[in-house]
Amino acid sequence: MYVTDRLGEDKEPRKYYYVDPEGDESQIHRTGNRDIKNVCKKINEPITAEGLSNQGWDLETSGAYLDFKTGLEKSVKEIISKIMDADKFAIIVCMNHNVKTKYETTFSLVEGIEGKYRICCLNELAKILKELKNGQGKTA
Repeated sequence: MYVTDRLGEDKEPRKYYYVDPEGDESQIHRTGNRDIKNVCKKINEPITAEGLSNQGWDLETSGAYLDFKTGLEKSVKEIISKIMDADKFAIIVCMNHNVKTKYETTFSLVEGIEGKYRICCLNELAKILKELKNGQGKTA
């Protein structure tokens, strides 16, 4: 489950549940990317590229690549390779704390990836982007 900061008609945060997508991208993934864009907009961090125009990362800012993760990916090999090959810092935004823990545990076993990424949930993203802008925050 992914809970957003967008309020529903009952003034409660909207909850999204994962359903296998018919196309390439699920509603929850689109919603997560939209929420990342909203965070960036609130802190005046421009999105410079999206999707296929930036080496397959979901979003890109001047200082980082951003990828939204649902936790239902079959393999983390692709994202690890993208981080290792990236010419910018990577921020993995997870849909909840269970997914965050899964990625933290997996990435802790990978040698040579330290200092190239951060893993967070949406509520932590603004702080990380601000730290990067100020020259801090490049620790895994």
